[in-house]
Amino acid sequence: MFKKYSMEDLEKVIESKDPMACYMFAKKCKNANINALQNVVIASGNLQACYLFARDIKGANIDALEHAIIRGYSPKYCYFFAMDVKGANIKKLEDAVIYFNDSLICFNFASEVKGADVMHLESAIIKAGQPYLCYMFAKLDKAFVPPLQEIVMRSKDIKLCIRFARDVKKADIKAIEELVLKSNNIEYYKEFVKSVNSADALMFKQAAKHNNTDEICK
Repeated sequence: MFKKYSMEDLEKVIESKDPMACYMFAKKCKNANINALQNVVIASGNLQACYLFARDIKGANIDALEHAIIRGYSPKYCYFFAMDVKGANIKKLEDAVIYFNDSLICFNFASEVKGADVMHLESAIIKAGQPYLCYMFAKLDKAFVPPLQEIVMRSKDIKLCIRFARDVKKADIKAIEELVLKSNNIEYYKEFVKSVNSADALMFKQAAKHNNTDEICK
């Protein structure tokens, strides 16, 4: 519910140079001078206040607040801004997130921000080379799977490779199957056959016998 405040009240808030107080004043005051309050918020460099002001205050200058967010070198607030602020420049914020080289935020941006360029963000994930994030990214509908799978397989993390085969629609199952077979590990054999519908159970059973065990596929 809006309240009316005097010009004296407004001047006190502006003179305080408290960005959160300016945000709250703009949010609650019907006759607030939005530009004057916004200028204090931007000048403060308080990224939370800039984000909230852009998200919640009618008449806020989205471009100016967005510029302050990007200039603040915070991938987290670039992501929040893109996700929550109507009129945000998704491309500009996406470029900033990639430039800041935060692969987790790149994944969140790709998976949750409407209008995100998934392939563009994938390039940052591949560059970072973190196997688990590659696995998570590969589950996105628009992901290009082969280079992500390559990083996961190069990690030699067989459990993660099995999860990749199980969870990623466009995974190269045969390639992962061969990697599991080369591990000569009966537990991995059993997990792969149990987890992946298209697994060649007979081939794993034969491999298990070759390794002097017949526990596979019991």
